[in-house]
Amino acid sequence: MAQTSFIPTNPEDIQKLVGVNDGNLKLLSEGYDVSVTDTGNEIVISGDNEEGIKKIVQVLKALDSVVNTGVNVSAPDVVSAMKMADKVLLSTLLIYIRKF
Repeated sequence: MAQTSFIPTNPEDIQKLVGVNDGNLKLLSEGYDVSVTDTGNEIVISGDNEEGIKKIVQVLKALDSVVNTGVNVSAPDVVSAMKMADKVLLSTLLIYIRKF
């Protein structure tokens, strides 16, 4: 089983990243069949799907960039980021984010 963690740029904004009742993390967990847990100051990702873990870290980095602009991310943002990560278009998301 592989495990890694993600610490947001501003840990005090972790709630904006994880969503209400960790809803954004649940989407990631279900989408990539891994465990995604908010520990309060970091997000722990673990499971047997190593490619899924890597994609979740990519998605979290992109969403963290959005949160750092002052925007709250929601389920549609997470789903879009997941689709882009699946299509290796995460750089497109980052370009989109920088327009704000």
